[in-house]
Amino acid sequence: MELDLRAIRKKQGFSQKALAKKLFLTPQAISRWECGLSQPKAEMLPKIAEALNCDISELFVLGMEDANRPFATWDPESNRFHEVDPAPAGALTAGESRLLDAYRRADEHTRRLVELALEPFAPQKESSEAM
Repeated sequence: MELDLRAIRKKQGFSQKALAKKLFLTPQAISRWECGLSQPKAEMLPKIAEALNCDISELFVLGMEDANRPFATWDPESNRFHEVDPAPAGALTAGESRLLDAYRRADEHTRRLVELALEPFAPQKESSEAM
């Protein structure tokens, strides 16, 4: 999963300088994010999404171009996913397994970015009062 800031920024008609001004940053910071040289802190994601009038999840490319590739299963011995065909029940697509594998290898900051991006799509937890 990677930040797709440039495409959204351009779609919204912002220059790097204009977006930086809205976020109280330098245009160089925006450029570094767009080039993949650095990433915004997790706390910045809601501010970036608000400035670009989009949802946090829209800031990321999820790599779903692989969605129709063969499925994969987890091999604990090699600590990796391996493609299998036909797909057993509950197997992940190759794209999903690649993303999960990348998540597992990511540092804590990157994992938090992923969690924030996916939070709107997660099932809601039942409150203890409802029980």
